[in-house]
Amino acid sequence: MTFIYNYFSGDSTALSERENAALLKALLKDHKAALKVEHKQYELEYKQALKDAEAEYKHAKKQAEEDMYRKTLEAVKREVDIITTTDEYADSDEKTRIKIAQFQNWMGHAAAHKALEVESGDEGEGSGSEGSFVDEKANSDLSV
Repeated sequence: MTFIYNYFSGDSTALSERENAALLKALLKDHKAALKVEHKQYELEYKQALKDAEAEYKHAKKQAEEDMYRKTLEAVKREVDIITTTDEYADSDEKTRIKIAQFQNWMGHAAAHKALEVESGDEGEGSGSEGSFVDEKANSDLSV
């Protein structure tokens, strides 16, 4: 009977409910703070993983471009070598031979330029130097 009296009187139970509510609020506040810290940690780890992945992607892309460029130059060189060994090339006029020699010279410059870029790690987009070789080739074709 005293339990019922104490329960409804509000004297003893109200104090413990307030204490419990305060403890619960403090517990929730601590838990919320811990979750915020954990969230920030995960966010930092995510950003670092993203940066690492982007760096790896750029490195792989650069290697693929260099490999493609090298293979393209090698394929063109093989084709030019095949052309220069044919009877048709041997019987060609001086103008054709000069154009092929100019093209071989341009290929040598392009390969050397690319090798210097790769060596220095200075492969700049839009450097314009490769385009200048193409412009020289186009201008020499027009004049000959």
